Amino acid sequence: MVNQKLEREAALQPLSRDHGVLLVLVQRLHKAAAATEQDRISLATELRTHHAALIEQYLADEQVALSKVNLSDLLSKEIAEQHGKINEVIKQLTSSAVESLQAKDFDAVANVIEDHVRWDEREVLPYLQRTMTDSEREALVLNTSEVESSRERPTQKLHQSIKLDKAAGHAETCSCADCL
Repeated sequence: MVNQKLEREAALQPLSRDHGVLLVLVQRLHKAAAATEQDRISLATELRTHHAALIEQYLADEQVALSKVNLSDLLSKEIAEQHGKINEVIKQLTSSAVESLQAKDFDAVANVIEDHVRWDEREVLPYLQRTMTDSEREALVLNTSEVESSRERPTQKLHQSIKLDKAAGHAETCSCADCL
């Protein structure tokens, strides 16, 4: 099978970059789930203080951006339901008592986020690239350009991560912390 790389057009690139950051978080959630209780506590704290709001903002930005194109009611409903589910599982994880944090909870959050991102990247964004009208494309470019210029690049926020390393009994959840 030939590996066919689909180049994202400019209007959709900010959404894909946000997805990339979410996939880094998915990886960190899975690593924390496989690590110690202290790793899970550290990541839950980090989610509470830094990433929960960031995730909520990404989903809101995506929702606004996608409102600029003509999607079927069914597709719009599915996107809204997935966004709601992600916000719900993040809220559950970040509001849980420290002693109740279980590995399965981290894996469940990671799976919900990853399923949505993969679906968006494999189905929704390619569909949009094929079907958008020129006026929808222009409206989307304006919106996603505003998203790009209104905040720091998403990966910069993840570089503020708490350093977790195996030698200290913590999971190696993000090499970004090595930059600090």
